[in-house]
Amino acid sequence: SSGHGRPIAQKRTPGNVGGYTFETTHSPHGPDNGLQWVIWIDGVLTMLQTPAGVLENGVWHHVAATYDGATMRIFVDGIERASQAAAGAMEPTDEPFVIGRNVVIPSFAWHGFLDEIEFYNRALNVTEMEVRQRRKELGIVPVYYRVDTCAAEFATNTAYLYISSSRVFSGQ
Repeated sequence: SSGHGRPIAQKRTPGNVGGYTFETTHSPHGPDNGLQWVIWIDGVLTMLQTPAGVLENGVWHHVAATYDGATMRIFVDGIERASQAAAGAMEPTDEPFVIGRNVVIPSFAWHGFLDEIEFYNRALNVTEMEVRQRRKELGIVPVYYRVDTCAAEFATNTAYLYISSSRVFSGQ
């Protein structure tokens, strides 16, 4: 999604106070084809932006933003592209969490596809980010299986899903 302020994910108020947003950047408000991670700490907006050109339109990218209470970081395709010190607790908000929607400027909605959005209650470390990138390079993807029985002992009316990992092979 090209353009400024097109959110991947956010949880902030329509008045742009509290919470966080992870979104694209574009001139004149930020680097062209970049990302920004914005959090509110103790009533102060804290912004981290990547350099220009970390995103390419029409290409899938794995992007991540982390905050561990001391440092903000942005990763693109497993590589740390921006970081800065920031201390304190992220300011909470009761607003709903949204994907691809800008609650401050609704016309700045995400244009494109988003896949495999994940949230953790902690910042992933660099090794974990590298493992995710290596899985992507090897074509190892999550696979969801539907199970209609309970350990094949009895039938159930409720289907269960479980997740595993599998390697994607080309049609050879």
